[in-house]
Parts: sequence; C-alpha cells; structure tokens
Amino acid sequence: MYQNFIIWGAGYYGTRIERLISKEPEHKILAFCDSNTELVGKRIDQYDVVSIEKAVEMCRQDSRLVIVIGIFNYDVIKEVKQAALKYFPQHTKVITGHDIQDAIENKFLQKYHEHMEFRWKVELEKYFFFFFDNIMSEVEYWIKNVADIQGKNHGYYVRCRENERFTHAMIAEVAKPNEVVLDIGCGLLTMP
Repeated sequence: MYQNFIIWGAGYYGTRIERLISKEPEHKILAFCDSNTELVGKRIDQYDVVSIEKAVEMCRQDSRLVIVIGIFNYDVIKEVKQAALKYFPQHTKVITGHDIQDAIENKFLQKYHEHMEFRWKVELEKYFFFFFDNIMSEVEYWIKNVADIQGKNHGYYVRCRENERFTHAMIAEVAKPNEVVLDIGCGLLTMP
C-alpha cells in the first residue's frame, strides 16, 4: 500500500529513517518537520523542512499522511506524541521511527527467510542439550562482564536497567485480550 510520510525530526535519526523509508518504492516522503525554527525552510537531501503548523495543514489536506517521529530519545518521543495528539487532525496516524524500521526490516527478513534452503529443519533436541551443556559459561559471562561493577559491559547493563522502552505496562497497553507475550531474553531485562 502506497503511503505518504512526514518525518518529525530533522536530525541524525530522522535522516536515517528518511533513508530507510525512501528505499521502499511504495512509500513517499513529502517533508521533514521540526520544532527547531532555525531548520524550517532548509532542505535535507531533497526534502523541505516545514514548520509544525505547515505539517498540520498538510495532514488536513491529505488524510493518508503518516507522521513518523524521527527522534531517538524516548522522553522527547513522548512529548512529540502529546503535541501530535493536541495539534494534528484526529485521523493523522503517528508512529515512531522504531515502528517503521521494524516493519521494513521484518519485510526484508521475511523475503530472505522464504529463500532459505533449510529454514524448517531445526534439531531442537540437539541444540537444547548443547545449550544446557554450556550454560555455566553464559552465566559466568553475565556475572563477570555485565553484573560486576568492574565488568567491561556494566555500563550497558546500567543503561538497560534505566530503560523505559520495554516495560510490562507498555506491553499490556498494546497486547490484545488473550494474547500471549513471551520474554525470551532478547536483551538484559524487561522492566516491571
């Protein structure tokens, strides 16, 4: 389905999202918008940077326009979402750069997976025992390198503990009734 986008955020992450979206033939970027008035009127790549007011006007004229928040900081993303709810027409769909990035990457991975020769041949029993035979080396890594204050990856662990991106409350907000959510250890921890 063909979609038009305005990217809110004309900084590094916004331009990274722009390059990702522009590779998809069914997507079209119309502009960047930014609350930094010094950027308004300038061009990034081939796109104009418009004011938030102009972006609102564009959304009023085209109900299919999607706002992609091209900002990496989650506190700022929350502020932008609140501003979008307040100023943009109700029909305007607002998503994060992370959402569109996941969708595009999943589309790519699905195509890749379809052409894998042995994609369904997984010897679970073999890998299950291999995993348990080597579990203590995994535990040792996490204790020495991550949990220990002197560990080389301890700073990453601390940042993950402060992460508010992936919490039980956020999962409960998006999970449908009777839907099962598995936390399979993709990262250090899920916040309660």
